[in-house]
Amino acid sequence: MLDCELTRHSGKTWVLELGEVSQEVTVQAEVLALGTENPAIGEVISDEQIVELPLNGRSFVQLANLSAGITSPGNAQGKTNVSVFGRSTSSISISGQREFSTDYRFDGIPAKDRIYGPVGMQFDVDAISEFKVQRGYASSDIGLSGRIDVITKSGTNDFHGSAWEFLRNEKLDARNTFANAKLPLRQNQFGAAAGGPLIKNKLFYFGDYEGLRIRSSSPSLGRIPTVENLQGNFAGGPPVVDPAARQPFPGNIIPSNRISTFAAQYNKFIPQPNASGAINRVISTRTIQDEDKYNGRVDYTISSSDTVFGRYTHVNSRVTREGFIPLTGIDSPLSARNAVAGWTHFFAPNMLNSFRFGLNRVDNNPFIPEGAKENPSFKQMFGLQNLNELPECNGLPGVNMAGYNGLGAGTLCLSEHTNDLHFIDDFSYTRGRHRLSTGFEIIRVRMRQIIGLGNVGSFAFSGQYTGNPVADYLLGNPNSASGQNFTKIPYRKGIWPSFYINDNVRLTSKLNLTVGLRYEYIQPLADKERSLVSFDPTVPGGGYLFEEGSGLGDIGRLVNPGLLPPDKNNWAPRFGLAYSPGKDVALRASYGIFYQEPIGNNLNAQQNGPPYRAQVTLLGELNNPTINLGKDLIFPLLRPPYRGPSVGVFGLDFTYRTPYLQSWTLSIQKTLPAGLLAEGAYVGSKGTKLDKWVDLNIAATPPPPGFTGTLQSRRAFPDFGTVLFIAGSAKSNYHGLQLTLKKSWGGGLSFLTNYTFSKSLDTDSWDGVRSYILSDPGKARSSFDQRQRFTLSWVYQLPVRTLDNKVARTLIAGWQITGITLLQSGFPFAPVTAVDYSNRLLTYAPRIPIRTCNGNLPADERKPERWIETSCFSLPAQNTLGNSGLNILETDGVINQDFGLMKNFQLAERLRMQFRFEAFNLLNHANYRAPINSLENPSFGRVLGALPSRNLQFGLKFNW
Repeated sequence: MLDCELTRHSGKTWVLELGEVSQEVTVQAEVLALGTENPAIGEVISDEQIVELPLNGRSFVQLANLSAGITSPGNAQGKTNVSVFGRSTSSISISGQREFSTDYRFDGIPAKDRIYGPVGMQFDVDAISEFKVQRGYASSDIGLSGRIDVITKSGTNDFHGSAWEFLRNEKLDARNTFANAKLPLRQNQFGAAAGGPLIKNKLFYFGDYEGLRIRSSSPSLGRIPTVENLQGNFAGGPPVVDPAARQPFPGNIIPSNRISTFAAQYNKFIPQPNASGAINRVISTRTIQDEDKYNGRVDYTISSSDTVFGRYTHVNSRVTREGFIPLTGIDSPLSARNAVAGWTHFFAPNMLNSFRFGLNRVDNNPFIPEGAKENPSFKQMFGLQNLNELPECNGLPGVNMAGYNGLGAGTLCLSEHTNDLHFIDDFSYTRGRHRLSTGFEIIRVRMRQIIGLGNVGSFAFSGQYTGNPVADYLLGNPNSASGQNFTKIPYRKGIWPSFYINDNVRLTSKLNLTVGLRYEYIQPLADKERSLVSFDPTVPGGGYLFEEGSGLGDIGRLVNPGLLPPDKNNWAPRFGLAYSPGKDVALRASYGIFYQEPIGNNLNAQQNGPPYRAQVTLLGELNNPTINLGKDLIFPLLRPPYRGPSVGVFGLDFTYRTPYLQSWTLSIQKTLPAGLLAEGAYVGSKGTKLDKWVDLNIAATPPPPGFTGTLQSRRAFPDFGTVLFIAGSAKSNYHGLQLTLKKSWGGGLSFLTNYTFSKSLDTDSWDGVRSYILSDPGKARSSFDQRQRFTLSWVYQLPVRTLDNKVARTLIAGWQITGITLLQSGFPFAPVTAVDYSNRLLTYAPRIPIRTCNGNLPADERKPERWIETSCFSLPAQNTLGNSGLNILETDGVINQDFGLMKNFQLAERLRMQFRFEAFNLLNHANYRAPINSLENPSFGRVLGALPSRNLQFGLKFNW
């Protein structure tokens, strides 16, 4: 059978003749054919590579890393915006695009979490028949230039299947670089897949199941206050000043009657150090992951003109990660469903229509405090009032002392729900030199998000009152405190239609032209109860925007539902040329505009504001501790007109327009002897109107000398606290050289190798580390910028001469080796300070230090204990600005070799057993994580973690 989704994206022209109902159409295409008709750049990973390559965790997203132009920040250094999804290998960046902008599709239906952007589910690799990466350009039937297409397997007239089990533990693994001993690991991955006929030549089925059970540990190092310090004893250390008397405490000891009730109660949750020195707590933290995947597909050939199919995929997964101290862990349950029903109809051999209806549903809770529903009410325990009562967000209040690891459940609680329906139709017509196609996609969007920001209370202690952050904590004098309350949780909905027309015309026997036009309308997503709210900076002194129908016109300006103006000008032209001067060479060029869907999490800026959600931030005066935890801390209950210096608000620019990317490519392909295909491509792009987070209420300059007023009075909107605002003002540009050499299967060998040399710059990577000041674009290396990257993957079957001896033939035959080699440079990062020395009331913006020299050490001088030249950076004086740049330093690169050794045994005519040995990071190379980047931390500039060392895995697989 021919899968029509494969046909659509293969770039081939298929002409199918009508036949009898029982006729089976088999199409075999040259795997490494030149792209003489389509200028799109991409990679197709075959079924053989998918099931034979050593994939760590059998994650299908790893297949994308085999292509040029790909970076995977989350997999390498833990630097990613979507790492909150709680699972590794869940996102990639393609040719300079943000990770969110990658489109993942299963049989043409998106499989993506719309809130943060990673793939919505991990798919069983034994259920994949083809995997395709598209990078840089796509014809007008496709919305985004960076796309992953997964085509699922269908049944055939023969019963085929497989069953497998993969085992892994720490016994044969290497010790992690930063662990004193091997850490416990138990991993089991097991499953089965099978397909065949229900009615021969007519009705086919395919189904699979895979389970995953992981129990792992990893080293966790950090700093917590000592027992003596928590008792108020700072003898022998720098003077600790009594804020009330303005004099050091006698003996540098805080009397027990001065320790706040909050600190006395909170101390019960802080463990004792178990090591000496700056790093005084070294433990192993466990991660538990249980996952079950179910998938089923049915294909039915109605006639030679009509085929239908349906598929349903369901994944249940739960990840629990222990924290550095008790009650700081995170629970991340996930339930995802993806389904599709498709009908393909041939009106004539040159006239084809394909219709699909699909569902993509993701219920994800990536950040739920450890034991949330079983924990006692911490709000009552600590006397914190007017905070939210969501049971899934009940966690220990956050306490952050400068220079120490954060304590408590942190500031974030996140639960999200994506529920989209897709209606897709594609019609193609071939006549003469033209292959015309047109179609539409209509998405019914539904989104619901709970995001708690300090909803259990979060308190920061900088040491600005006593000279010591622990002493500030004991006295109950935070320099800032934040909390949040909910009364309504928005449920957003909307319709996103798109239409396209495309013509691929063969101008001459050697030259093909592709011309297309796409139109998209991204309707603003309104709340069904009209409870959205956004900050309005156009009103003198600041105000609010509410949806029409909310009944709140007396306290704010009413605008259309969704709080955004409809953007109806999203026209996306596409142009491409493919020229073949000879049978073994193809030259291709392209240009296109690609509109970006809104980032679901950014829409949260329209649902965090009074009267439905109150974000309250209290700021202490510079020298006067005006926040006191000695008694019950009562967060103010906001009332109209919802103003005050403690009121933190959010907003999404009402003039916001749909972000878009311009992409262009130039490539050359050439076939070589021995089944080789070489490709060299230049890929460039420019992003415009991209999302950028800014704080509209940061003072433009530090306080002048002799200033005696309040810091609040210097804000642009003194009647508000932090104003976190999303403006469509960010820009990006990318230039990359992408080289590829691949070999089709022949002589027992196939391989794919590529090299990328690129540079990506932007004014915001949607990563939370850029300048939050609207007047400062903060242009720097993208956080996913990776200058150089090389990969090599191969499958090699050992050659065996004909042997007469049956025993020798059995022992020697059937061996094959596989591998994936990865060499890549590091990602950028920036030094920061924990304290806002400029006193501009920076809440979210990075606080940058003074920089006097480069800071990057030569590669041969970098060591874990000294990764950067720390002497190049110093703390600014009070009321002064730092001058260091953003993303100016670089993490360690990655050198990794994954290896597989397999032996195939023929047990019967149709039954084969495969024994697999797989090694991940075979050479046991130490790949370091990012160093500590906070100057106040005693470990500033030191690397305290590494990616996994060598892991070994054994597997047994039966194929029939």
